[in-house]
Amino acid sequence: MAEPPVSIEAALVRRAREGDARAFRQIFDRYAPRVRRFARDLLRDAAAADEATQETFVRAHRQLGTLREDARLSPWLLGIARNVSRERGRARKKQRCSRETDSHRRAPTAPGATRPE
Repeated sequence: MAEPPVSIEAALVRRAREGDARAFRQIFDRYAPRVRRFARDLLRDAAAADEATQETFVRAHRQLGTLREDARLSPWLLGIARNVSRERGRARKKQRCSRETDSHRRAPTAPGATRPE
């Protein structure tokens, strides 16, 4: 029996795993717009979505060997993008809370009043 045809996606993944930079570039070109839209929907910020997209593909490149042969690339990439976006969202929230706390510490106090520590 003949082997089933290899999908373009599977061929790109195989070539990228073998170190073919052009294949990984094709993966990026094909999936980056979808990943960027997904990240923008989660983060509600275009610049943050661009950064999350870049980080998604950096992680994907490092972890390409962990992608199962029978797995589809798009859901795998979107899963990475979801994790990256969540991490960035938490970091932004933490940074915002830290700035608010700092502004409360710097707020002027009435004469004779003590500042909260």
